[in-house]
Amino acid sequence: ETDSYGNEILKTARPLPVAYLLVNVPTSTPLQPQFTFTAFGERNNWINKKSFPVENRLLDGHLQGFDALKNYLEQFGPQDSFLDVMSDFHLLIYIATMDMLPMLREMDELFEAILSRNEPLLRKWQRSPSWATVEQLLSASNNSPPISRRGSSTSSSMESNQ
Repeated sequence: ETDSYGNEILKTARPLPVAYLLVNVPTSTPLQPQFTFTAFGERNNWINKKSFPVENRLLDGHLQGFDALKNYLEQFGPQDSFLDVMSDFHLLIYIATMDMLPMLREMDELFEAILSRNEPLLRKWQRSPSWATVEQLLSASNNSPPISRRGSSTSSSMESNQ
């Protein structure tokens, strides 16, 4: 703003009330979570199984990490569909962004297999070097055969040769 002589006039700014800057954002976790992205609601025999922890929830029992991955995969046996096990949205996010071995670049085939429910494509991805590395790390952490190969003919033949 200028005065009648063309000089720029400075006006004193009035302080903005702090109440205008405060935003109330409620944060919480639900008592009964609804699993939108998993097959848990569709499977009666998965009632006692736990879904993979939700990311960015720093609460006890909700921490994503390698131990959570191990515990999640260990609760499933050879009778459970690996396609359904891997269809957990939060598991996919964790695998894609793992600190130890980020696999986002190798997951296109996995996403395609889950989207199209294509078991052969999933088996092909499961034999990839990246997932094999994860399986070896999991088996080394608890001295058991790789999770996805338990009960298969390859793991039983390997055990009989030892």
